[in-house]
Amino acid sequence: TWTPPSSSNSGLLDFTPTNAWTDSTVIAQVRVRFIATGCDTLINRTIFIAPRPNAQFTGTDACEGDYHFFTNSSTVSTGMNSYVWDFGDGNTSTLINPIHRYASAGTYNVRLYATTNYGYVDSTSFQVTTFELPTASFEFVNACEGTPVQFLNRSTIPSGSATYSWLYGDNTTGAGANTTHLYNTPGIYMARLIVDVNGCKDDVTKYVTQAPRAQVSFTVPSATCDNLGL
Repeated sequence: TWTPPSSSNSGLLDFTPTNAWTDSTVIAQVRVRFIATGCDTLINRTIFIAPRPNAQFTGTDACEGDYHFFTNSSTVSTGMNSYVWDFGDGNTSTLINPIHRYASAGTYNVRLYATTNYGYVDSTSFQVTTFELPTASFEFVNACEGTPVQFLNRSTIPSGSATYSWLYGDNTTGAGANTTHLYNTPGIYMARLIVDVNGCKDDVTKYVTQAPRAQVSFTVPSATCDNLGL
């Protein structure tokens, strides 16, 4: 659209290109004619229609103490992008594909800014979660030979569904929060509990005892006289 000049304002040519014009060069021509004399002047301006960036990325969830990995899939049709990451905890990065470790568990809103060499900016956001670690713990009740050893779960579980895996130390395993196990042979065994919540694991190992039972035995001396006491 063309807005003619006035006594107080310059003329204005307003041109809004569509996406089909991206990476194109346009020549704008304006012919100015002085009505009184009929003389005119042709003004040419060359306009480059720069592409806009398209910011895109994905991020992984992680457990406390582990790194999140971010994969940048941003594009621009020509030229190049530079990047600024805002991890949502006050930290930033300018790497293309950064990694980041959060100081505490929680859900964070990560934003990526993509800027072309022409100065145009696009941004997008993505949420990632740092899951709290469980704390594995258990108590046990030692038992005599023939009686199962009791295993009592005392783990601290964050939000989420927990699974429990037991390694009894005799090449057998079990599952469930609380369990029992009968060892075939008396002895001291290294039992291990693994707790998994949201893919985050903790484990603890303790020694348990399947005690042997006493073997009762006695003998009676042979009698030689009727009046001898046994």
